Amino acid sequence: MSAGYGVCLFRSAEYLNWRFHANPLAPCEILTARREGKLVGFAVTALHEENGSMLGLFGEIDERMVGSLV
Repeated sequence: MSAGYGVCLFRSAEYLNWRFHANPLAPCEILTARREGKLVGFAVTALHEENGSMLGLFGEIDERMVGSLV
């Protein structure tokens, strides 16, 4: 997807696990959107007491995909 965004950080599974799952202070969940088996987007969410937070959202610019993740 980076070709459509210019400069873009490579978000590998290893990077996402390090950045989000390995953080003991903010347990989170990674939701993925796929089309025909291909990853097209993801959202990272966390629950702090009774408040939810969106820590990251990335993917193709597609309202249905973004709406489904959010």
